[in-house]
Amino acid sequence: MKCTCPKCRADIEIDLPEVTEEGSANACPECKARLFVHKESFGARALRRTGEISCARCGDELGPHTHCAACGAPYPDYLVIAQGNKRSVKTRGHLKLKSSPFAKSAGAAPRVPSFDPTALEKAPGKAGTGGGLQKKYLVIGLSLVLLVALGAFGYVIYSRGKAEAEYADKFVKMTYCIHSGQARSLKACTKIAADWKLRGDAGQGAAPRISIEEEKDFALLKSEFQTLQKKMETAPKKYRQCNDMLAKLFGPAQKIQSLALSPSPTLPGLIEATTKYDAEYHKSVREFKAAIPEDLMKELHSASQRYKALKPLVGS
Repeated sequence: MKCTCPKCRADIEIDLPEVTEEGSANACPECKARLFVHKESFGARALRRTGEISCARCGDELGPHTHCAACGAPYPDYLVIAQGNKRSVKTRGHLKLKSSPFAKSAGAAPRVPSFDPTALEKAPGKAGTGGGLQKKYLVIGLSLVLLVALGAFGYVIYSRGKAEAEYADKFVKMTYCIHSGQARSLKACTKIAADWKLRGDAGQGAAPRISIEEEKDFALLKSEFQTLQKKMETAPKKYRQCNDMLAKLFGPAQKIQSLALSPSPTLPGLIEATTKYDAEYHKSVREFKAAIPEDLMKELHSASQRYKALKPLVGS
């Protein structure tokens, strides 16, 4: 059978029948190290701490199991090859050790034993080290995943806050366009009615027209309103209902502006329509202020310091 020198790891051959329990001192044929070779029964395995242990049946190295992984022998006796002499036992001659025909030089790598997957679970050493590394890498991996998740969450919160701030700014400007346009339209309708009365034809002739400058102001407000409306088509979840509120506010304001651009054919009709649309608008303002979120209302109050036309709306 073939065994391994515990010093140089060279393969050596031993005649099994010559190995006894008393053992014998020998020299490694490769490195000349003093070796003590003897046989032990399976029951002594619990006391075995040192030396190379090989199956006494096939010579293959034994693992921590109750059988030989190579030949399958249950509870096998085993051979022990240890360095030095066993002084407490009187040796009975020498074994004839010789190099295996497949042996390599004294510095060669050791013979690879049969692989047993369960040995990794029981035996310490490299398996334990590998487990520690795996645990370390697992902790690092989980930490990286956590950092990425926190970063993604932070980005989502930042993006949401930025979108809400941009919407609030456009909401204020849109409200300004609507309320400013309504105020100018109401003023224009009132002026048309006053000029009509002063003309002295009892409102029977064609209604007076607003000036070219006033028409340009209305066109400018309309263009700004349409630009903001496109940018606000997709509202943040928090403000999803606010576009509908703006639309309800814009309805009666648009009626008054249309009346200013194309007055009623009679003075009484102009006065009646102006009064009606103005009342509708103020009702919409009350509903608008009651329905919009509190933070948008604060934005309107703050903006009224810059946009004077908003002061009547937030104060009414």
